[in-house]
Amino acid sequence: FKTLFKEALSAKRSFSLIRLSDGEGYLFPNGSHFTHDDCRNRERHWWGTELPPALSTQIVAEARSAISEADMVGIPSIHRFIRDNSEGSPSLTQSLQGRGLVEVLTGIERLASETAVFTEDKANVAIFADPKNLRWVTDIAERVVIISSIRKDALESVFDTLANIELIEIPTHHKTTLNPKYCKGTMPLPYAYPAIVDVIDRTVCSGDLVFVAGGIIGKILLGHCRRKGAVAIDLGHVIDDWISLNSSALR
Repeated sequence: FKTLFKEALSAKRSFSLIRLSDGEGYLFPNGSHFTHDDCRNRERHWWGTELPPALSTQIVAEARSAISEADMVGIPSIHRFIRDNSEGSPSLTQSLQGRGLVEVLTGIERLASETAVFTEDKANVAIFADPKNLRWVTDIAERVVIISSIRKDALESVFDTLANIELIEIPTHHKTTLNPKYCKGTMPLPYAYPAIVDVIDRTVCSGDLVFVAGGIIGKILLGHCRRKGAVAIDLGHVIDDWISLNSSALR
């Protein structure tokens, strides 16, 4: 990881790591495991509303495009199946989460680039659970951009010693809309992301290191950052753990 990231940053070469877990079964709508009802369930869970079919189709297409261009793809490993199942489990697809995992593994080989490197979907935890591990990449990057739903003042307690950080706020997950540390936004993320893409186009430059925490829509944003020449990392829920720290993690 360190070698790949450092080489891309030093050469100002575009690079993206995109991770797929159970929710990303949503991105394989023509599969045989993750159902239409499962997709609508996830929309309500993530955004508090079901999407018009045309918008859902657009999101799936744009996210899949980003995944097909990714240099590194995180996929579910056997450890997740061991955690979620037992000898008495009748099927890996007995739950919504299980169907999502199986759908991802069934479809990813046909979607990912032939040159993509595969890793675990929880690689973000292994690498960046401790914010101090950011030092070996932030010291190389000319600028760091963080795209997440966490408010700027909440992140400042983590990054108060780093001056080269740009924050782009996005509407948060439905379950955290009442949490003052997160940006509620004026509309759910699926309706707001085209405007966020415009901000990315004006903000992100070649050589930037970009961390994205945005769920399904985050895959689209990662793809745009890569196309701008950035090194884009799918940070995911790890960023939520950072803000629970009592003092600056990078001091």
